Amino acid sequence: MPPWPEPKPDGREYCPCYESRRLARRVNLFYETTIGLTSAQFSLVGFALARPGLSISEMARLLDVDRTTVTRNLAILERLGLVRQEAAPADARRRALHATAEGRVAWRAGLAAWRAAQASFKQQIGGQEAFDDLIGLLRQTANLLPGDAPKAAI
Repeated sequence: MPPWPEPKPDGREYCPCYESRRLARRVNLFYETTIGLTSAQFSLVGFALARPGLSISEMARLLDVDRTTVTRNLAILERLGLVRQEAAPADARRRALHATAEGRVAWRAGLAAWRAAQASFKQQIGGQEAFDDLIGLLRQTANLLPGDAPKAAI
């Protein structure tokens, strides 16, 4: 017996890591083509609007990604004029994140496109019940895995 599983007829072994990454790429593309921002950018601007003054570390924890990933994505958003960082009032060493007026406009435009993409996605996978089942399975699976796993890029 070989030290690894026999491949399936298409050359791949069943692998949840591969399949989840494949799904993530396709879902990201589905949403990003309608929003105008990447899903990461859209999420970061949304969090900056919903919770002004968040630190980069707090943002990374909420998004369940590495702090350097948030920093890299925020640099892009700052260049686009959608977010700004400033010293936190209580601690000048801490950077507080805020959405700009341009960020609010971009996020609202993206939200309308996201809602349309969301409705289309639900319809394409079989409706609300199938959507709820998918979300439930994804959340259940994520909750089964260790919470201190290495963070992935968004």
